[in-house]
Amino acid sequence: MADGSASRTELELGRCLADVVILTVLPEEYEAVLACLREPRVLRGNAERPNTYAWQLGTIDSSLYGAAFSVAVGKGTPTTSYGALAARQAVALFDPKYVAFVGVGGGFAFDGQCHGDVAVSSVVVGYEYGKIDTGGFSPRGDFTYRGDEGLIRVAEAAIVRGEAWWRAEDNAGRSPCARTGMIASGDKVIDDPDETFFAAVRAKWPKLLAVEMEGVGVAAAMHEAQADHRGSRFVLVRGISDMPHAKAPGEGTSTGERDAWKRIASRNAARFLAHLITAWWPVPPRARPASAGEEASPAACGSGERFTVGSAGFWRYILGHLAPRLHGWLRHIGAVEMPPEYADITAYMRELKGATGAGHRRPDQGVRAAARSHGAARARGGGR
Repeated sequence: MADGSASRTELELGRCLADVVILTVLPEEYEAVLACLREPRVLRGNAERPNTYAWQLGTIDSSLYGAAFSVAVGKGTPTTSYGALAARQAVALFDPKYVAFVGVGGGFAFDGQCHGDVAVSSVVVGYEYGKIDTGGFSPRGDFTYRGDEGLIRVAEAAIVRGEAWWRAEDNAGRSPCARTGMIASGDKVIDDPDETFFAAVRAKWPKLLAVEMEGVGVAAAMHEAQADHRGSRFVLVRGISDMPHAKAPGEGTSTGERDAWKRIASRNAARFLAHLITAWWPVPPRARPASAGEEASPAACGSGERFTVGSAGFWRYILGHLAPRLHGWLRHIGAVEMPPEYADITAYMRELKGATGAGHRRPDQGVRAAARSHGAARARGGGR
């Protein structure tokens, strides 16, 4: 390109989509995820959308699809409330198919789990909701969320196949293991699981795999996004940085234990998720249009199909993916010349609606069928 103006626009918040958004909290978590990306770049904020979560955008190459996924990474603040806020902003800014929270967590001695292992959420439970009465704390499972079933299955498949997703230099003497299971989430750092309050939690859910501090907020935000007809799904991936255990008299906290392991635990969690994106992700990266007159940039707009504004591929994308939300806007873009087969937007949309409901396996197949039909009608004189 002649200058950097188009590139700067592409890398501005509100102008970039992402296939996957990965949220983190600790500097070690943020660093570990960015290390898994190709060419991560800081996104420019603006007056309407300041970059308050240190958003960066890069890619992860997929050997499965022969393309690259665009991945946005943000750094938030601990606690479930801030987790929810970060997730809601991620959905609003990037319209991702998946949101993952990656970082460290406390693990329980379940199925041989130990430091450096990775826990993937099949279920996330908000353990702090409940009732305190004369008999103590009684937790309630009202805020329990299942992770995305497709991601749970591919994680389990990768585990069963014994694929090496970690780096030996970070795991001297032992290969880490990954597991799927229930993760408890709340606003407390749990050092002693036998303390009265948390003992009630473990009695309620005896097969807890791990405990952490943001996941239920992310899960609740994704639940609300789905109610708003957003298709984002979620998963938590936690590297085990400490093993909460009953403390002997005079024994200190687990802070030193966490500090010793959080870098390795963060790297293992990030690399396991990156491995899933590379080799197992359930859906391919979506194609995106480029800025006017420019090819799509893999770092800014993902990879997949590359096409320019005004091409037939561009209009297939607009009409096949965005038209349900932007139909009103599309009726007012006459300043941009559309290919002849798409010129009659109203007739085309009627045919598109019929085509996508006529047994086509994917919306884009319906788009192409409607385009062919509408173009043929115009050639016969049946168009406007």
